[in-house]
Amino acid sequence: MTTICNTLSAQVIPDFSRDINFAESKLLEIHPKLRFDVKEQEKVKQAFLRLKTKANKLTVQQFNIELVRIFALLNDGHTMVVLDTNQQWLPFRLYQFADGLYITAIEENKKQFLGARVDRIGNLSWKEAVQIVKPFISADNEWWVKEKAPIFLSSVDLLQFVNITTNKTVELTVEKNGKKEVLSFEARSGDYKHIRWMGWGEMFGPFINLAAFKPEYLSFDFRENKPEIPLHLRLRQPYHFNFIDSTKTLFFQYNFVQRNWDDLTSKHFFDSLFNYADLHKIDIKRFVIDIRYNSGGDGTLLKPFILHLMQRPWLQEYGKLFVITGRKTFSAGIMAYSELIKYSNAIFIGEPGGAGRNHYGDATELELPDTKIRFQISTLFWQTGFPSDTSHFFAPDFPVSYEALTYFSGEDDAMATIDKGLIKLTNLVRSKTNDEVKLAYKNYKQWFQTHEYWWKPFSEDEMNTAGYDLLGIGKIKEAITAFELNSVEYPDSWNAWDSLGEAYYANEEIEKSIFAYEKSLKLNPNNSSAIKMLKKMRD
Repeated sequence: MTTICNTLSAQVIPDFSRDINFAESKLLEIHPKLRFDVKEQEKVKQAFLRLKTKANKLTVQQFNIELVRIFALLNDGHTMVVLDTNQQWLPFRLYQFADGLYITAIEENKKQFLGARVDRIGNLSWKEAVQIVKPFISADNEWWVKEKAPIFLSSVDLLQFVNITTNKTVELTVEKNGKKEVLSFEARSGDYKHIRWMGWGEMFGPFINLAAFKPEYLSFDFRENKPEIPLHLRLRQPYHFNFIDSTKTLFFQYNFVQRNWDDLTSKHFFDSLFNYADLHKIDIKRFVIDIRYNSGGDGTLLKPFILHLMQRPWLQEYGKLFVITGRKTFSAGIMAYSELIKYSNAIFIGEPGGAGRNHYGDATELELPDTKIRFQISTLFWQTGFPSDTSHFFAPDFPVSYEALTYFSGEDDAMATIDKGLIKLTNLVRSKTNDEVKLAYKNYKQWFQTHEYWWKPFSEDEMNTAGYDLLGIGKIKEAITAFELNSVEYPDSWNAWDSLGEAYYANEEIEKSIFAYEKSLKLNPNNSSAIKMLKKMRD
């Protein structure tokens, strides 16, 4: 993902009309969605029209923020105006864990409050504050909002714009060790004029060295290979790998899809990684690919990595390869996810990424003619999943709740989930008894129930394929179990009921077959298979 910045004076109030016309024309001309979606075109035009009516009353910072909000209307994380005109930021970094919003980096004179839970921002609860800044965040889905909202909450210009604060001071009400405190933060200019810190992770902020993670560490400690720092947090650079002897795990963290780093090209790095894997093949029990912090880069550079994987059948053994995903997985990181789905037998662990497999991208950078505010617009629609996939997120096989307690204690919830040895239901149904499969299904639903608003224990297509594989080798009862689970999990799918009807018929359970085909036909009156089979069974 491209990083861009602005440096403008808050005192200059130019005529914004030329900038408004330029931004509107470029957005309508370039963005793929706006080339054919008339409703989206009208929404954008109306937003620019409203801006034109009040532009002469705005400061540069206010104008910048208004543009940020307009670009966010497209729900595209690649299409955005950078919120960075005045460089006025608060010296902290926040992160939304499953159990609340916490301070993960802070100015050194307050480092004792690292790990404190944030209850209020100004006079608002943290959840209310997030909802207020949400309309300004260019995001494909709610997980990208979770990633970006804490950053936006450290922008004083935005907090003033939305009336969370009226000056350059912001108060956080926090709780640590059962004790509540009110912390006051003064805004100040960033120490360097770029926004790379936004992409490096929750240990970094707009100032070069905040206290981070624990009081004894500073932000830039996490750019180094310090063994005392948890493996998933250290070396926040494009790529690195380690061997964990205790679990015989080859751990590869892929944070950015970049051509080279420290004179080492990505191709040479992958050669080194897989040469190591080949030399230690006997010792490696599992290979973990961590892309949870991969916010993008150049997707064309993924080919050598994927080819290395495809050339090693031993890494395709089920239960050998794991992929960790997270809210920060975005852009070329999503492409890496899609390639791994296509060309590996990996088990996916973690959170959904910041966009769906099919998403807008390849943003081009532009600059407004007068204010010089920089912005970017997607130029392509990337289809890395099925053409029919219109979802704005992908669901890993097993979800992970990242808890503040485990994070600050140095543990890794994702690796702990891998350690449980969970097996996908679509694999269990091929190898275990029907009773064992049903018990696993019940357990998974119970263990991961907090994620049920987005997570499914299996995909409809994968379970349907498993059912037909079993049917094809004469395991009819096992196939029925697969199709029954599919109809329970996807009750509105005509195809799930159609497949179940076929399996019941193969097992000579005519009444059940009629019931399943009738359900399918009700959901899809044009289902010729159901019409044919119902006629056959009733004649």
